[in-house]
Amino acid sequence: MSRLGERGGWLTGAAAVAACVLLVAAPVAGASKAKLAIYNVTLGLTGEASEVGSGMCPPDTEPLGTVCEVNDHATFHVDEEFRDAIFVTGKGHARFALPTDAGGFRHVVNGSADEMGKAYEVVGEETQLQPFACSTSLRATVPDADASHQLSWRHRHGSYQFTAETESYGFEGVASGSGKCNGEGWFGNGLVLYPPESHARFTISASEIGRRSFTKTVGSDPAHSTCGSKNSDTGSCSYTWSWHAVVKFERKRLSPL
Repeated sequence: MSRLGERGGWLTGAAAVAACVLLVAAPVAGASKAKLAIYNVTLGLTGEASEVGSGMCPPDTEPLGTVCEVNDHATFHVDEEFRDAIFVTGKGHARFALPTDAGGFRHVVNGSADEMGKAYEVVGEETQLQPFACSTSLRATVPDADASHQLSWRHRHGSYQFTAETESYGFEGVASGSGKCNGEGWFGNGLVLYPPESHARFTISASEIGRRSFTKTVGSDPAHSTCGSKNSDTGSCSYTWSWHAVVKFERKRLSPL
C-alpha cells in the first residue's frame, strides 16, 4: 500500500491512480518536463527443480509408507499480472509520495512432475522396500484466488529494483502411478522454507520509464539446499531450483506533472 501526502490515507490500485491524477492537475514550478507514467506489468516465469534423496530410512526399521529413496524432477510456469504501477519520468519530481507497489490481478500456475523412488509397502504379509513411480500435474499449494501477490520496487542510483512475489507456499499435485504416489516431492510445500527462491527480482534503468512498452528477461542463479525434515542421520537429501522470467511493461497512461 502507498501513502499519498503527509496527511493522506493509504490508497491502492485504481484509487491511488485517481488520486495521483488529481494531484498532478495543477502545474508545479520547475517540473514542467516531468510526467507521470502508469503501467500494467505482466510476468511469465518458467522454472524447474529436482530432488534427490537416498538412505533416508532409519536402520533396522520398516516404517510403512516411508520413502527411503527419491528422485524427482518438476517443471512449472507462473503467469502474473500487476496493474497501475506508477512512476515519474523526465526532469523534475512529484510533490507527493508515489506508490512503491502494485497489486496482482492474475496468478496462474501450471506444471508437471515425475517422481520415483523406493518406499516400504505391505507385500503379502511382509513389509518390504518397493519401487514406485508417479506423474503429477502441479498447482499452487495455496491458490491465490484474490491475486494478492505484490510487485514492489525502489528507486536507487538511476534504476528501479523490483521484487515480484511469485509463490508463497510452493506447489502440490495429485499424483497417479504405482506404490507411494501421493505427489509428496519437493514441490509439496518446500518453498515455504526457502522464500528467496519464490520471488523474482530484477532491475531496470530509469531511462526505460516513459516508453510505450518494454520487456526485461531475467533469471535466477541455481539454488541448492537440503530438504529439511527429509534428512536423517543415515542418509541425505537435496534439491536444486532455477528459473527464468520475461517481464513486460505496457504503458496505459502518460500525464504531465
